Amino acid sequence: MLSCHDNFEANFDNYPSMLSYHQALSMASSWRRCKVKDLHVEPLDPTSPLYGHPAAFAAGTSEDAIKDTAANLGLALNVDGNIYPVRGTAYKTLTERAKINGTALPKLSRKDLANVLNACLSVHNSDALLLIRNEKVSAVHSGDETDYSVLPIDALADRISIHEVQPIKAFLRNDNRLLTEFAQL
Repeated sequence: MLSCHDNFEANFDNYPSMLSYHQALSMASSWRRCKVKDLHVEPLDPTSPLYGHPAAFAAGTSEDAIKDTAANLGLALNVDGNIYPVRGTAYKTLTERAKINGTALPKLSRKDLANVLNACLSVHNSDALLLIRNEKVSAVHSGDETDYSVLPIDALADRISIHEVQPIKAFLRNDNRLLTEFAQL
């Protein structure tokens, strides 16, 4: 399983290895602010023009990331002229930036869904804060400084007092959730 896959997860046997992993992940991730109206969604399924053109994507985007996205969410996002596959975890935050929701949206073809999202995104002047991690857009948060602040998991984990709790098992899922079990010392 590759880290660019939507269902990737990492397991850790001890706290130092978990912390080291998250430090490296934070360094390799990027946060970008942009206007919501400047975001442009493209369909990314096996029939879309992007699917057969990996050179159209941002530098460092692998064919594995493209194929995995086509098999899952099936959308790509153009951010400041760079196209990134969109991870399934970004779907909810992307629709929140477009101010739309509903059970019919996921049933649309990827082309129709991209068109609906683009029409809605284009009318909003607010800011977005994008998390680009493991070759894909992983989240499209509100870019308002009062709505969302970046708190890297490695910085949070580093502040956990080893004297009070000791992680005995931890794993990271690509849905941006860190799952841990702690034992009181």
